Amino acid sequence: MTEFDNDDNDTVIPDDFREMHELSTVDVKTSNWKGTLISILVIVLLSSAIILAIYLINPDIQNKFITETRERLKLEELLHGNYTIQPTFNGTWISDTEITFISSAGDFALYDVRNDKTDIIIYARIMKQHEVDRAILSPNRQYVLLISHIKNLFRHSTLAHYKAYNLSNDNIINIRPHEANSDASLQAAEWGPKNAQLVFVFENNIYYMPDPNESQTYRISHDDDRYIYNGIPDWIYEEEILATSTAFWWSKDGKRLAYARFNDSKVEIQEYPWYGDQVDVESQYLGAIKIKYPKPGTTNPTITLHMVDLENSDFIPYEVLPPFEITKHSDYYLTSVAWADRDCLIAVWMTREQNYASYSWCSPSSSEIDRIWKCQESFHKELRNGWVEISAVHVDQNGQNFYTLHSDDSSEQFVQIIKVNIKTYEKSFITSGKRDVTKILKIIPFYDNDDGEHNKIYYLATRINKPGERHVYNVVDKSKWMITTNRNNNNNDNNNNNTTKCITCDQIELNQCLYNRLTFSHNGTYYIRECLGPNIPYSTLHRLNDDDDHNYTRQWEMNEKLKLTLSKKLLPTIVTEIINRTDYVLIVQMFLPPSFKPDSIVKYPLLIQVYGGPGSQNVNENFKMNYGKFLAGSTEIIYAYVDGRGSGFQGEKMKHYLFHRLGTVEIDDQIIAARYLRDKYNFINRAAIGIWGWSYGGYATTKILLRDQNDPVFACGISVAPVTSWLLYDSAYTERYMSLPTNKTMENYQTSSVMYDVNHLQDINHMHGKKFLLIHGTADDNVHIQNSMVLIKELNKKNIIFNTQIYPDENHGLPSVSIHLYQTMTNFWNDCFKSDSFVEEIGLRRRRVSKNSNDE
Repeated sequence: MTEFDNDDNDTVIPDDFREMHELSTVDVKTSNWKGTLISILVIVLLSSAIILAIYLINPDIQNKFITETRERLKLEELLHGNYTIQPTFNGTWISDTEITFISSAGDFALYDVRNDKTDIIIYARIMKQHEVDRAILSPNRQYVLLISHIKNLFRHSTLAHYKAYNLSNDNIINIRPHEANSDASLQAAEWGPKNAQLVFVFENNIYYMPDPNESQTYRISHDDDRYIYNGIPDWIYEEEILATSTAFWWSKDGKRLAYARFNDSKVEIQEYPWYGDQVDVESQYLGAIKIKYPKPGTTNPTITLHMVDLENSDFIPYEVLPPFEITKHSDYYLTSVAWADRDCLIAVWMTREQNYASYSWCSPSSSEIDRIWKCQESFHKELRNGWVEISAVHVDQNGQNFYTLHSDDSSEQFVQIIKVNIKTYEKSFITSGKRDVTKILKIIPFYDNDDGEHNKIYYLATRINKPGERHVYNVVDKSKWMITTNRNNNNNDNNNNNTTKCITCDQIELNQCLYNRLTFSHNGTYYIRECLGPNIPYSTLHRLNDDDDHNYTRQWEMNEKLKLTLSKKLLPTIVTEIINRTDYVLIVQMFLPPSFKPDSIVKYPLLIQVYGGPGSQNVNENFKMNYGKFLAGSTEIIYAYVDGRGSGFQGEKMKHYLFHRLGTVEIDDQIIAARYLRDKYNFINRAAIGIWGWSYGGYATTKILLRDQNDPVFACGISVAPVTSWLLYDSAYTERYMSLPTNKTMENYQTSSVMYDVNHLQDINHMHGKKFLLIHGTADDNVHIQNSMVLIKELNKKNIIFNTQIYPDENHGLPSVSIHLYQTMTNFWNDCFKSDSFVEEIGLRRRRVSKNSNDE
């Protein structure tokens, strides 16, 4: 619109406009100026709208804008923690309404969910003064257990300093035996359920302290053999059976304590070298680390279970004897312990081959002189063509029933919840359906006006046809008992009237919060919901009402710093594909580079990360910020995972494909999937496909490269800390899947060995065309470097050229050399893919551009 002046122009002004003009108190010049400004503004808005419309309907323009305004992920930032995901719940429920936690300022604090109020228990300056890593409030709230100077031993175990901080007078009490030094490190310490009673483990013996303020400390076990462990697991139990750092269990009233004793005196010793940090007069000779490490067919530790009455001043333990169904076997494991009531202990035992599990209830012997408890079997699981998974028991509030996980009778053998009456042997399935229950979270008493009192069970499970998701469901247990007085009758009753409800499926349609975890308050009135994927993890606090509404209360941890960091970064696009086979499926997840164009002339390298072990899962909705996401986000590489036969959370049948067959179909499926992707998608560079894995994944990688002979797919691979022969790995893991090595099973052991594939290569030149990098730490307590050394000797014999990276004094996780490790790996991929891929600058090398593309 142009400015007008009626006195100087012949323009005719409409009446309605004239009326508007006459009502205005602004003079004509001002109005004309405003009109011009409005015109300009309208033009700008229209132009912006047009540009925005073009942007929205043209993905190429969108991608170009994003690519030009965001940075690529950088390896050094990944390794230096710039992309660290903060724990979404760093607190501990101490009641039905209160959480203790260490704040971002370093204070040890208590948060009350009822009034949204936070009180500081110990100020940050005191926490810093004592170098506190963790803090735990006693049940009577008079003390705080301060844990500092934590030194990691194996996967779960630690050594640490423990002190009790008296909140009434600020006194500090060192937790230790009287005979120990003031700075003695303990292997474990834990409050009991009442007042301020404390149990701790020092030099493999267990001690009881009624109250830190009292001078009395009672020694419960009296073993001076360094290879006998009381209250803490030995290596094999820590790694493969209990998966914790402690092996003691309080009764609900705090008056009794059960604990396990592990006798490793007859277990063989595994040695590995220790080189040290420097060479001087005191370190002229090579050192060695020795651990008790049972291997297949060798002597296992002897396990015994004990109970001590903490009200009895003599503190002499009672031995808890396994049921006959277990003791008739010469070798067995203790896999789970829980208290039903003061005089009833639930213990789960398993035969060494792990195909028979006995769920037993244990009670005092009728003769007090015997000082023993005896166990009777309530229920058992037995499999002939597979193994029994270790599963915890959850006792209900009245102590009459326990719940555990058990596969159903469907063809897929999905994992369900089963209820067992402790003393009548009655049992019934509580859940059903085509999904795997992965964990029982909480059992809450529930009263129904029509049906009376029941238990409401909250549990974690997959979603139907979505094994990579984790959702929380609840079910009210209204099941009827399958009437039986025979504890060995394992017929299943799936005809229950229980209705299952998903309480975390509210965001499925938005493709958000597909991987959940819940932590309940003591009575289940509140819970923390952790949304762990597919987006950046966050957590929220909720209240659980009687009508089953789950009201949102507040945010807990939103990972805002990571959100801000990643909002400025180019991230890969994640796609999932199902490959249908005759009687199973392969699930593939691909991370596509930010600039990926399926119709581009650019050919993208494909890199697969494999694990492949029984029950494992690589393809899921759990958010990851790892090496794979870095590679896909910073280079022109497609990064992929494949879950095939043997993988978990799709029913037990899928896992049992690997029974007595490690190194077979799980290897084939990785090759099948890679070949399928190569042949289906033109954007994948057929000559630039690689694979790598760690531990079992290292084993699988080596097997794959050796077996990939006819119509070969893979050009290169990296194997990190691989098992190369199952005779060299630990007994509990290996025998679970392969059974003990005998004349009947030895052939399976031999063919599963990597060296078997080396010696059965159809054409030795097959491996000459593949690049192979073998990586191992010399102080690996889990997969000993012996595995790699045996493989190296065999490859040398065959004159197969390969690269090796050995890390002196590094354990299985290679924690202190991660920068060097991933730089080495990245350089290897650059070398393997150099003629066919982009390699963006990642702080390691300059960018190289593919010869078949004009893009920069």
